[in-house]
Amino acid sequence: MPKLSSAALKAMIPGWLATDQARALLSCHSDFSKDGSPAEAAALLTRACEWFGLPAGATAAQLEGRVWTLWCDPREWKRQEKRRLKVEWESYFYETCGAVMGDDLVRRHGTERCPTYGCKEPKVAAFNVDQQGGYDQVLVTRCWADHEYAQRCWLRVFVPHSELADNYRLEVVTTPEDDAVIGWTIITD
Repeated sequence: MPKLSSAALKAMIPGWLATDQARALLSCHSDFSKDGSPAEAAALLTRACEWFGLPAGATAAQLEGRVWTLWCDPREWKRQEKRRLKVEWESYFYETCGAVMGDDLVRRHGTERCPTYGCKEPKVAAFNVDQQGGYDQVLVTRCWADHEYAQRCWLRVFVPHSELADNYRLEVVTTPEDDAVIGWTIITD
């Protein structure tokens, strides 16, 4: 298989990021209706429009459209870093008993079942997803089973060129051969 270039990974961005979950995540950049009085919300909207290059008087819908366009356009993302995972592999791969407590997935490292929560489900390997993300279960299982393999995996970090750069980053983990995506996640700072 051919190696994945940063350009090839960037071409995958629209498929990864153009989701309803992402739209909800980004709403904080255009929906100021809950931020104080109507005058305060209008002032925040005006300031945000300026930050994102929209003219004075632009609507919240226009701002939302601009933010969405920046978010989904691979040309608006730049690679900030590329390196091997090495000892950080444990930040990306873990084992879960599959128990769900509220919205949080209970994570337990090791090979035994999760006695704390009485979980009787078998453990499965997983990829650490922050705000949103996805992964290949077969490759994640391989990484969890072979820590040396996981340490040789590649991590690429992408950030938006735009005003979104201070808030988000896209982390993509690929195989040691750099020929397949193991997982990706959007992280908010």
